Amino acid sequence: EEILERSQGLEAVLLGPWLGREAPRAEELSARVGAPVGEALSAIAGSAGARFEAARARLLARLGVSLVTGEVSEVTRGRELEVIAGGDAFPVGAVVLATGGLVGGGIVYDPPEHRGGADGSARVEPPFRLGVNVPGARVTTSADHGVGGSTEGPVLDQRTWPSAGRQGLLERAGVLVGPAGDLSAGIFAAGDVTFGARRTALAAIASGLAAGRAAAARLDSKRASMPIAKTRKVS
Repeated sequence: EEILERSQGLEAVLLGPWLGREAPRAEELSARVGAPVGEALSAIAGSAGARFEAARARLLARLGVSLVTGEVSEVTRGRELEVIAGGDAFPVGAVVLATGGLVGGGIVYDPPEHRGGADGSARVEPPFRLGVNVPGARVTTSADHGVGGSTEGPVLDQRTWPSAGRQGLLERAGVLVGPAGDLSAGIFAAGDVTFGARRTALAAIASGLAAGRAAAARLDSKRASMPIAKTRKVS
């Protein structure tokens, strides 16, 4: 009631991040107040994130999609693709990696020196890897994929952030993918985990849609190639 009284003559009302957890209330309040009502931006762990989770759950329920929550450690390729999460294996037709990059933990800084003994590492390997073990993944920081001459990896204090017009490792480190986000057969990647992608929300959404469409097309082609079982009538 107090908001209704104070809203007379106002162009808009800005509230804190309080407009509902299960469903958005901005339109309902706007109609009652007589002026647009919105809320300030909040952290993903706040009301906005809770509303997103509720909306996602409703959408997946309508589509008949089951949601499995767990930390994925590996994608394996045998006769079919499998996702390993929490010690359980889930057979899948396609995989889309949307794990984030260096900031989100999808790309891990792990130079050979970190795994070396008292005498150092015995091998020279790339200093970055995927946070999830994926067959065929090639993580790089440059268009010319390869390994450095040092087992200690790049000096992050000097190369992590952009400097003098040069991209930093936060913007460059990623897994090599094709135009549709294809990493290898049946495995796709999107967003900040990919090499060469702009680290923006819109770029991540666009690459996610492209990878999702490619994964769906693969599933459709696999279904189309499955032999149709012949049945015989028995009288």
